[in-house]
Amino acid sequence: MLNIVKKMIERVEYFACGYCTNDLKRVFKDFNKTIVNFNAGVFLIKHREKGYILYDTGYSMDILKNNIKYFLYRFANPITLKREDMIDYQLKEKGISPDEIKYIIISHLHPDHIGGLKFFPNSYLILTKACYNDFKLKKDGLLIFDELLPEVLPVLAEVVEALSETGEVSDKNCVLILKSIVLKVLLKFSDVVKADQDYHDAYERILNALIKCNDESAAVILDEYRTH
Repeated sequence: MLNIVKKMIERVEYFACGYCTNDLKRVFKDFNKTIVNFNAGVFLIKHREKGYILYDTGYSMDILKNNIKYFLYRFANPITLKREDMIDYQLKEKGISPDEIKYIIISHLHPDHIGGLKFFPNSYLILTKACYNDFKLKKDGLLIFDELLPEVLPVLAEVVEALSETGEVSDKNCVLILKSIVLKVLLKFSDVVKADQDYHDAYERILNALIKCNDESAAVILDEYRTH
């Protein structure tokens, strides 16, 4: 088997396209608190017949944009990233253009794996059926560990109120993400939030921002939160 692979694959190169920092205790079961960096790793495969193939594409600078979804991801996974970390930049340094990448294999749909896809519009995309189904069902759409939600609320409230001033908070996707958060907090962390004044105040500020966007369900959630 190994000999067959050697005949098919000319070489494999590894690129670190930014990294996030997290606690192993949050990510994996039965780990003690250990802060580590997780590289957004990309493999470049030179196939003797198929040409260049990428395995994953790393982060893109989009993850640093100021929107709710990316903010939540960065809160849970602080990111270190600069332009020269991007896979297109690193390939260009090696004299490889995006059009030379014939195939891209995607392991799963997290931002540190799919961020660079936009650089390769002409490449064929390869992913598993499970991965494709996750995409259709919009799984991992929030990408934040549940236990962090109460901790996120005070900072999130500031972001929401800032976006309210520009009207961005009424964006359909933004509203859906916020509703997902406030509903999950209501169902799983209501007692925790009520026990902390900062969490409580922030939670109500977020709901009131949604109510100002004429979201009727936010008023129902706020009433449910206050009465139970």
